[in-house]
Amino acid sequence: MEYLLEAEDYQSLLLFAYIESSPTNAVSVKMIEDKFDLTYFKVNRLMGDLIQDLEKLDLDQYFYIEKENGEYHYRKNGLDSIKRLLWVYCRRSLSFSLIDFMLKHPGATIEEFSDEAYISLTKAYKVRKSVRTFLKEYQIKGFDTKNVHDEFRLRLVLTQLYYHAFKDYELPFEQVKIQRADYLVELIGKQGIIATMTDAKRVFLTFYCLIASTRIQQGFEFNVEPAWQAKLGEYQSQIEQVQAQWPKGMLPIKSDEIAYLCQLLNILGWEKAPHQNVDLLPADFKKRVLAILQSSFRKHQEPVQLNLTDSPILGKLWKLCQRYYYDDNIVLDGFFSTNLSVFEENYYELYQGCLRFIDTLEEEQLLKKVKNHKTFIMELVMIALNNLDFKALVPSITVTVNFSLGMSYNRFIESNLRALPFNNIQINNQYSEETDIYLSDVLSRHVQSDYIIWNSPPNAIDWEVFGNLVARIKEAKRCD
Repeated sequence: MEYLLEAEDYQSLLLFAYIESSPTNAVSVKMIEDKFDLTYFKVNRLMGDLIQDLEKLDLDQYFYIEKENGEYHYRKNGLDSIKRLLWVYCRRSLSFSLIDFMLKHPGATIEEFSDEAYISLTKAYKVRKSVRTFLKEYQIKGFDTKNVHDEFRLRLVLTQLYYHAFKDYELPFEQVKIQRADYLVELIGKQGIIATMTDAKRVFLTFYCLIASTRIQQGFEFNVEPAWQAKLGEYQSQIEQVQAQWPKGMLPIKSDEIAYLCQLLNILGWEKAPHQNVDLLPADFKKRVLAILQSSFRKHQEPVQLNLTDSPILGKLWKLCQRYYYDDNIVLDGFFSTNLSVFEENYYELYQGCLRFIDTLEEEQLLKKVKNHKTFIMELVMIALNNLDFKALVPSITVTVNFSLGMSYNRFIESNLRALPFNNIQINNQYSEETDIYLSDVLSRHVQSDYIIWNSPPNAIDWEVFGNLVARIKEAKRCD
């Protein structure tokens, strides 16, 4: 998806994501130079353009960047995110404009787009070339589809593209089509087909319905593929209910259009039980994936045997894999600009295990285009984090808590230590050779380990010092 943005807008988006992820909300010019391999002058020009964009586009009410003493300082009010900036950049992207033009004006020529976009014909040809390269990544040869499979693939890719670009900021379609899509999504939601109708799902399905109705009006209408015909029977009563409640004044709705929507819900894993998913994953695929999973997570370089018996991780893993297995992965990476360093810093062992797993899946061609797919990485990390005992992967750190105020104050500190989700910390109140960190308000001459002295209840800076020490000790233990 990033390939559709203008080059410098994409660079600005990455810079914004980098600054936003800084724990101090400030980065030096040198840090940006090293991170992105840019010159001093290029950094300052790009950052200047980004600051101007925020001001010009009235985005500085959400985020504010200023330069001070060779550093760029960032502030935000939490009312919006980088998604708003992505929306703005997609709106002014010539590549995205051409895709939108092709969708809404079938049969239009590149000369007509050149006139519409107020660009030279030479520039228009360059834009068309980049769009064709993007579509080719998803096996899309053009908008003049000849069969149901190509049509559904096109609709699914376009839906993701519009969803990631516009979210709920804007629906760039005619009002009559928006009303039809909203009504269809509302009816589907009332039929008990979708597990949980979140706002994100509603927006995604609305874009799908907008694109589907646009294509149907243009004559690109096909029967559902044989592999999915069973969905027509499974949802027959719901399809009849939708058709019975369909307003006469709207573009008529056929059973195949609703069945397409059910097929989409199945692929996305959004169906409500007891509806059964069409399992696209072969048995030998699952067997090999399980073997790779067992060998990917390690402690002290040795594989850790995972207890997967009755684990909910498998059902979630297969649901995830099915979405990326379908049609050789046509899932767009909507999180391409997201900084994943928080996983590297706070869940190192689990994160590295997930990356090893993903690398092997791609090397063996079990799944395609997942190695640098940040959406897939994040989804897999969340599944692992919520379903694996990741502390078994993390080196154990023993912390001795011994304050002069006695056990009640010790318990207060201990409760805060136990609330830290990313460390395998063992806590005691008696210093010994096993102690890695000694926490107290008085330093004993017998302490030989690392120590931290807190004379007041610890604040955010104190906890940052503690976290940095824990990270250093963990790194040392990994290297032992």
